[in-house]
Amino acid sequence: MTGEASEPRKRARALTADSLRLLMSQLHPDPDRAGEQYLLIRRKLIRFLEWKGCPSAADLADEVFFRVAARLNDGLVIMADQPATYFLGVARNVLHEYWDATAKTGGAGCLVEPAVNPVEQEAEEAERLSKEQRIESLNECMGRLAQQERDLVIAYYGDRGRAKIEARNELARRLGVSINALRLRILRIKEEIRACIEALMK
Repeated sequence: MTGEASEPRKRARALTADSLRLLMSQLHPDPDRAGEQYLLIRRKLIRFLEWKGCPSAADLADEVFFRVAARLNDGLVIMADQPATYFLGVARNVLHEYWDATAKTGGAGCLVEPAVNPVEQEAEEAERLSKEQRIESLNECMGRLAQQERDLVIAYYGDRGRAKIEARNELARRLGVSINALRLRILRIKEEIRACIEALMK
């Protein structure tokens, strides 16, 4: 594009103070950490958009934040372990609209078919490392259980399908408890494991 007049879309809409506070609270409960997350995600968005060849990457990144904030105002809760992954998904939608607009005006848009996305690679690597950390934490937390509890969990989840049902019924009979009592016991152990994993991953 040669100038502001040839832009196929307006500059990103500005966040209100309330929308910004809501957005930051979703990124992290601590305001300082939330600010760090905001800047990190914005840099990733700009890198992603610049890599696509967008001449207005910063404006499009701000548009992504505006749209996420609008969804938060409508009741959205960001559930992703890595919030940047969610923002990148919104960025792709913004890009498609940008491509459509540039096609209609005949302007120069972003690249449609890039080879490899470094930001997506980074997000995938972070997700992979997170999964590996959870597996390592699970193994450590299982090791912290009493032998009887560990054996119980392994026996409870050891089979699949019809064999699983029969094995659990047999396990309850061996322990002299009802199947519901067995489920409650397993649930308590699972909660103990979950709390242990969360503590290790902080």
